[in-house]
Amino acid sequence: MGTEVDLDQFCAAGNEVEPVLRRAICRGLHGFRLTAAVLETQDAQYRFVRSTHDFVQLLSSLHSCSEPEVQCFSSYLEEPARVDTSAFVVNTVLHSGCNVAMEAIVESSALQDCRVEQGAVCSGLKRLRGLAIPSGIWLQQVALLPTSGQSQATSRCCLLTLGVGDEVSMRNGTVLNQTWQELFANTGLCAADVWPDGRGTLHTACLFPIVPSQGTATESVSNLALVWVDYILACRQPAAARPSCLDLWRRSWKDLLLHSERLSLHDVALRADVGVELEWQDTIAAEANVLRVKQLLLEQKDAPITHILKDEVRRGRLGLLDSLDEVAASEATPLDVAARSLAQVAEVLASIAGSAGGLRSGSARNVQWRKALQLLASFEP
Repeated sequence: MGTEVDLDQFCAAGNEVEPVLRRAICRGLHGFRLTAAVLETQDAQYRFVRSTHDFVQLLSSLHSCSEPEVQCFSSYLEEPARVDTSAFVVNTVLHSGCNVAMEAIVESSALQDCRVEQGAVCSGLKRLRGLAIPSGIWLQQVALLPTSGQSQATSRCCLLTLGVGDEVSMRNGTVLNQTWQELFANTGLCAADVWPDGRGTLHTACLFPIVPSQGTATESVSNLALVWVDYILACRQPAAARPSCLDLWRRSWKDLLLHSERLSLHDVALRADVGVELEWQDTIAAEANVLRVKQLLLEQKDAPITHILKDEVRRGRLGLLDSLDEVAASEATPLDVAARSLAQVAEVLASIAGSAGGLRSGSARNVQWRKALQLLASFEP
């Protein structure tokens, strides 16, 4: 390379080659005079440099100004939902008004007008609205198996609320990022209320009330499920307002909590309806795929959607066809987008048919038509 840049400068240039390889390249090419270099950037333009020094500066500037990408996987974000670049959103639908702060994790959830604060973890939240998940809190909705005598149509769940750093199995561990003494002092509860069979750990503490899950299309949970979220919000009020907020929490929730049917983490693990949870994950994945395809067709015309179509076909889901039909039939859809939508419908149908039929419409190779066609072919007037 050019002699005006030494080995250490080149190795620290910020390009993507491993440092050991950069050193080998530098030693092997040292002494050659570099007159120009071409670097293709994201905006498909070309930058010309006259020396190795300029090349190193260019690499460093591109590395420092590159925009980090939002870490969203198999998810749909409706504008103006905002997700910090250090957060992770997986298999989730975030409708307008949602805000996911830095280092938060949202998984298999459907949220609207919700705020997920820094470092919070949300899992399996089913169509919650207007909720603020405090920082450092783990919130997970778990469907429960029906008990004897309970109608199959009446689904129930628990909303597990924990501190991300809680020690679940330690006798003197933490709960909601507090000591047990702090929790009892703030809530007015005692050890006998939490451990009916004697003092134990967070794993055996009966803290989480069982609540009904109402409906499927607009599934929600009662306010009692959010009792510990409200408690955390009260604890985090300014010092002057905190006593009155905790007093309001005790008057609002203490008696209801004590008279409700509650489960521990141990109980929830035994009674969790794994089938319902897996079905929910599949449902939200299908919903995200349908919404993403529509978004990509209308807003990012050059973006590929084949991987989404293949995923839907592999899972045997047909809801995508309705979305493609809707895009193609809308009067507001540009003609090129409508044509692409119709072509994607054909691709989906062909993929679903597999080797059982051809790409033609009509009766070609259709098993149900074969006998009738044979009779017509053999008919003699």
